[in-house]
Amino acid sequence: MEQNQFYSRKFIRGLMAYRMGQQTLDDDRQEAILRIKTLATDEALLDEMATSATLALRDFPDLREASVAKIKNSIYKINMLTPPEILVAVDPVTGEESVRGPDYAFDKVDQIYSIAQAPMKTLVSAVESETFTDTARRAMIALYPAEYSAIIKDLQASLTGPGKGEKLTESARITLSKLTGVPMTKSLTPMVMSTLQAAYQGEEAPEPRPQRGLASLKSQVTNTMTPSQRAMQA
Repeated sequence: MEQNQFYSRKFIRGLMAYRMGQQTLDDDRQEAILRIKTLATDEALLDEMATSATLALRDFPDLREASVAKIKNSIYKINMLTPPEILVAVDPVTGEESVRGPDYAFDKVDQIYSIAQAPMKTLVSAVESETFTDTARRAMIALYPAEYSAIIKDLQASLTGPGKGEKLTESARITLSKLTGVPMTKSLTPMVMSTLQAAYQGEEAPEPRPQRGLASLKSQVTNTMTPSQRAMQA
């Protein structure tokens, strides 16, 4: 939870464009939720924000255009990922908006923002601590589909073969189920494997590696990252 909140706050500060430490995380988070909602529903404002955020790329028009499109797409998706339990209320007198919701819903928001800010570090940490959730999985799929698909395919390849699925511990099986969204039994039956293949088909599956199951996830994540992604995670 602490790491989710750390990267969530970094994401919020970048979004709101002010320094850390000026407000509580609760206040920051609520402002970010309102900001994202406003941007997602105001095309002109979102375009202005994305254009301003990519000012440093003004001498590289193609790269800047791609970056603007990525920022806008991320805002739309993050807004859609916001838990339905999070409600925005409008004061009938002042017109001021406020955000309400249960604590667990705001925890989900932190998971989403953490994935948006530091996807690979958040993923590895959650798997290692066995705290990976369906919220995090949906955020990875929505915001980083290609990278997440590559990781899942690598895991799938490492489990292919007689008896490999049976060597998983119960905790590893549960985590793998959360990662893939597919229930895992003690034996990875052909039906389960075909479901995995159907869910993440597209590119050719990578060659199987000596490591098995979740034990090699950290190295698999590193190997699926581009040089620019590695630099961003440093």
